[in-house]
Amino acid sequence: MMTNAELISTMGGSSVLTVAITAWATRRPNMLKEFTKSYTEIVDRVANLEAKVDQLGDALGIEREEHSKTRWLLALARHTLRIIIMWDRNGREGPLPKPPSEVLTEG
Repeated sequence: MMTNAELISTMGGSSVLTVAITAWATRRPNMLKEFTKSYTEIVDRVANLEAKVDQLGDALGIEREEHSKTRWLLALARHTLRIIIMWDRNGREGPLPKPPSEVLTEG
């Protein structure tokens, strides 16, 4: 049986131990390099996503404004139709009610 000193000296001269130590020593910088690369990619992706979210937020604001305007015009048009229907039901007294200019010009 080998003593500890003999085992260490045998392994020290072994190319297997040398390769293992070299792999262990070089693994940390490679891991750090890969981690840094992955972190940079994630930061870039997050920045791109934040820019897209800002663009979508702006587009949503515009869409909401347009939607609000459309709803207002629809309500105005429905009100105008009700007035014309009531005018018709009441025997068409007087001239045909004129719709608001917003209803006639928008579209």
